[in-house]
Amino acid sequence: MAVTNIELYEALKKDVSEESARMIAEIVPAAGDLTTKTDFSGLEARFAEFEMRLERRMSSFERRFLLLFALPLWSAVAAGLVKLFIG
Repeated sequence: MAVTNIELYEALKKDVSEESARMIAEIVPAAGDLTTKTDFSGLEARFAEFEMRLERRMSSFERRFLLLFALPLWSAVAAGLVKLFIG
């Protein structure tokens, strides 16, 4: 396996033109910069943790929204309906 771009270039020169090998070697990142399966498994764990924290925050936000906005609004609507129909 080619480790550096120069080694990649040398390996590609055998199968493609020199210019094509140079262009590919310039574009392909070094092997150390590529992501591995273990990197992804670590990311999956971090995303799962982030999702749980976000879910807790959203449920907390929903409770506060209900108590601070929706509940008083519907109470006022209910009071208005009672006043309209009963007295």
